Amino acid sequence: MKLRSLAVPGLGLVTALTLAVVPASAEDRDGSAAPTSTRAATPSFSTDEAVAALAAVEAIFVPTPGGARARARAPRSDVDATLALRDLAVSARQLSSQDRATAERLLARPVAGQTSGVDRGAINGVLTSECPSGKTYCVHHTTTAPAPGTRDDRASGSDVRATKAVLDKVTKKYAGARLRTPLRDTGNGSAAGNPNSRIDVYLMNLRPYGLYGYCANEGTLPAGTYVAPVYCVLDNDFADYGQSPGAARKVTVAHEYFHAVQAAYDWLEDAWFMEGMAAWAEDEVYDGVNDNLQYLKGSQLTVTRLPLDYFDDHLASSEHKSLMSRYGSWVFFRYLSEQWQKKTKKKAQRKPLVMAREIFERAAAAHGPDDHSLKAIAHVVNKNKRVYKGGFARTYNGFAVANQRTKRSYSEGRSYPSAKPIVTNLRKRTKKVRTLKSWDRIPHLSSYTVRLVPHKSYQARTKVKIAFKLPKKAANPGVTVRAFKKNGKVKSTTWVKLNKRGKATRTFAFSRKNLKFLEVTVSNGSVSSRCWQGQVDDPYVPGSQPFAWSCYGHPSHDGLRHKFTATVRR
Repeated sequence: MKLRSLAVPGLGLVTALTLAVVPASAEDRDGSAAPTSTRAATPSFSTDEAVAALAAVEAIFVPTPGGARARARAPRSDVDATLALRDLAVSARQLSSQDRATAERLLARPVAGQTSGVDRGAINGVLTSECPSGKTYCVHHTTTAPAPGTRDDRASGSDVRATKAVLDKVTKKYAGARLRTPLRDTGNGSAAGNPNSRIDVYLMNLRPYGLYGYCANEGTLPAGTYVAPVYCVLDNDFADYGQSPGAARKVTVAHEYFHAVQAAYDWLEDAWFMEGMAAWAEDEVYDGVNDNLQYLKGSQLTVTRLPLDYFDDHLASSEHKSLMSRYGSWVFFRYLSEQWQKKTKKKAQRKPLVMAREIFERAAAAHGPDDHSLKAIAHVVNKNKRVYKGGFARTYNGFAVANQRTKRSYSEGRSYPSAKPIVTNLRKRTKKVRTLKSWDRIPHLSSYTVRLVPHKSYQARTKVKIAFKLPKKAANPGVTVRAFKKNGKVKSTTWVKLNKRGKATRTFAFSRKNLKFLEVTVSNGSVSSRCWQGQVDDPYVPGSQPFAWSCYGHPSHDGLRHKFTATVRR
């Protein structure tokens, strides 16, 4: 689970390692993942990766001595305890016996009995377990007063009731979309009153760690296992987190329980997909909280040329971290879901979470095709042609276009930032404008928009001929040209149909008399990748370090020229 913004001076974020969770030897040139039946039994991890995963988890769960709220630790970078614990569970087999024992302790569910210190693995007091009849969860908490100098894990009766009420709404919402129920728990839950058919939710003071909550599978994930039951841990009272305890509790439960649902489909899916969809889901359940708005400053609403499936980890440079939030991709799912709601024919299918279910069913490692994240999304988009006209290439381009005018493009767009175009003011004697190599060689799942502003001397008969030269169809190129009236409203929107070679020529009116400007949005909608290749260097941001894209692969269509030439005819 991510660390949300906390109103505590100096409180930063902690970085988590994102590992390759699929065999490094596998290859898929069109971007699809190998089906479950042909996946290698044991994913390939190096000892260094496993040691780094252990170090990432240890860094998260080492609080300030004393553990008092007022002295909460200041994490170094972005906290993602859920995926950090997952990566440790997957890679721990590569550790030495001593380190493996440490990993097992960190992965274990909380137990009662802490008497001193601030050990994450123990709740400071006697546990009380509540397993409401007919529900899918058990809540474990304590009311025991702490010893002096130890962490206060107490949860009041009102905190427990509030947690159960939120769990009831979240589980009902997800069940209403027929999303899978988290897997049966066969771990130690029965020792805490769990009948082994429910998800365990523990309440303890997570403030010393700078966390709101997280979910984890217990112990090392067995070789060849791609789904898992998980337990979840939530803060006991959500006090001092920079927003109301009620709001913090709502979005945290919605986010973390969504991870538990994901674990029933494919616990080892791509990190950007896991967190982006969970951040989107919390807003679908609790639309009025809007906690995820903070991540839009690092989304493609503001950073259009950094790929959508970017997910920073401990290997990424500080320059990357300043550009893109690991959770900013949620707005792409919001774009897809709003189109889904508007255009889905059958009323029963219009729920946005139904769209999520269809994507998960494609990505499912258990009883599913086991597509990787991008392949699963593209399949659902291409399948639902009534909703997503023109398929994925046009849909992704439409997303890029929408991001130029978020106020009018999204239901809550008044609260969103908007992407900024490259503005080109044409002069009186200008005849030709060309794109530059510095910004038309774009990576996969990224875009750019150029605003062509006519000179005041361009009269009624002035036109502009735009010649596009983009990659071939397999690379999913896309182009939209929008004309804007003098009052700033959209006059026309033209989806430019490219030939098989990615070329097209279109002519547009370009008179200053009745036109304010044209905007040309060009996108690389490629979802193809040579999967399971391991870490790659990002050539698009100077000084960057290796990191992984979707399916831990090498994108097939990065750096291809997406250019156009605009010629003014007066």
